[in-house]
Amino acid sequence: LLKTQEVPSGHNPDHYVTRRLMAPAADGELVPISLIHHRDTPLDGSAPCLLYGYGSYGITVPAAFNTNLLSLVDRGFVYAIAHVRGGKDKGYGWYDDGKRAHKMNTFTDFIAVAHHLVAERYTQHDRIVAQGGSAGGLLVGAVANMAPECFGGIVAEVPFVDVLTTMLDATLPLTPPEWPEWGNPIASEEDYRTIAAYSPYDNVAALDYPPILALAGLTDPRVT
Repeated sequence: LLKTQEVPSGHNPDHYVTRRLMAPAADGELVPISLIHHRDTPLDGSAPCLLYGYGSYGITVPAAFNTNLLSLVDRGFVYAIAHVRGGKDKGYGWYDDGKRAHKMNTFTDFIAVAHHLVAERYTQHDRIVAQGGSAGGLLVGAVANMAPECFGGIVAEVPFVDVLTTMLDATLPLTPPEWPEWGNPIASEEDYRTIAAYSPYDNVAALDYPPILALAGLTDPRVT
């Protein structure tokens, strides 16, 4: 029995192809990828790709197809979810390997997924748009600094990009509860150096960045 979601305008599920891929990470781990494309989309590297990721708080991103993406996929996009470390997509160890001292794995996993999609001829680097929101906005902000050549665009929705300054301000109501996730740079020099190495705001450089669409909430109380 499969759970289905009705599309009011109608759709034919036979028009779509879903895949589960594994991308080799820098340290040898295999990063799961959930992927969907229209059956008629050419897999010769010419298709544009929307690559989504989150990778924090142990949140598992379900391998579900949002009907809001139908229009995009129908117009030839490949849609992919990178199940990077920091979520629990492969268990608690997957989460633990993507937080605090191991947070860099989240970002290198995402970059590895982009490379794998290109190697498998689903797309090209300049055709990949990386998308993430909140802590996923941190992810796409970090990879924009680390590997701007891997992406043709970045969509950062209410992104958490000033991690170091936020974690250094204990007066903010959400900072102390967040230390178990990111580390406490006030109490630990190691945590400070770890966060400083990836915090997007602190690593902006004179690079050839892809176009970036950053979206913020006008009344978001967490924006500082």
